[in-house]
Amino acid sequence: MVRMLLDHGADINASGGVFDNALQAAAQKRRNAETVELLLKRGANVNKQGGKYGSALQAAAAASELTSVQLLLDHGAEVNAEGEEYGTAFQAACVPWEDDDPTVDDDDRFPSLVYASTGITRLLLDHGADVHIQGGKFGSAWHAAAAARIRYLDWEELMQLLLEKGVDINDARGRLQHVPTALHAVLQTRDPWGALQKLDFLLEHGANPNLSGGTYGLPLQAACAAYYAHGRFTFSESRVRHFLDRCPEINVNATGGLFGCALQAAAYSGQTKSVALLLDKGADANLRGGKYGSALNAAIVKGYWDIVGATIFEP
Repeated sequence: MVRMLLDHGADINASGGVFDNALQAAAQKRRNAETVELLLKRGANVNKQGGKYGSALQAAAAASELTSVQLLLDHGAEVNAEGEEYGTAFQAACVPWEDDDPTVDDDDRFPSLVYASTGITRLLLDHGADVHIQGGKFGSAWHAAAAARIRYLDWEELMQLLLEKGVDINDARGRLQHVPTALHAVLQTRDPWGALQKLDFLLEHGANPNLSGGTYGLPLQAACAAYYAHGRFTFSESRVRHFLDRCPEINVNATGGLFGCALQAAAYSGQTKSVALLLDKGADANLRGGKYGSALNAAIVKGYWDIVGATIFEP
């Protein structure tokens, strides 16, 4: 169909629509390298700006389409072109298939996605990708890698590489309101696979557990504000426990952020086990402040009566 339209005089570089041009539209689709190659051979502008991804290269990187990325680079795509969804192609490569459902079990495709995503980041680096560029949805490649779904990416290799290239592990310039740092991102992620390993990696490499920023302030409050359950297992609560086990020196009564303290955040989000854990570690049930004034008020607002009881009868 594409060949037929071109043969009948279709303007290959015409602008319009979500992806702005035919090349970007082709590049954002997986297993579509043949169409990308056809468009390039027929004169498509490889560096045309516009559309959802800003460029065809960023679109191909976001789709984890290694062959298309290689074709675009071979035809002169600007590796550090900036704009739109992810800022750069490298940032896009750090969050492969971002919108995919993390609860869907479809293991047959994961090895190919991991291979493609890892290959794309290496390929872009070989072509001079600048890992320090700020911008895009996540703020930088580092913040994107921190937020990436673990099963789609060799995240440890990528994050280690970024650190070796001088990225600041405590960079607090993340653009997503709730996740100013990589640590906030891991504690807030909805991804149920491997988040604890990622958390360990960050802490072992010097992530500051007391660095405040974003909507929730301190990382502990960010973890307590999240709620994500899959089946009968509540991943958010497991992260709170793991985080406190790894960082026993954290002040559970530290104040700041939307909810004022971690206990109020956990009460509002329904993290019953986290509330019990925080109280066991000395959290003050009568601490005032935050959006709802107290942990008790937050639990009442949301109707979590087990948490209401825990806070009322806390000695």
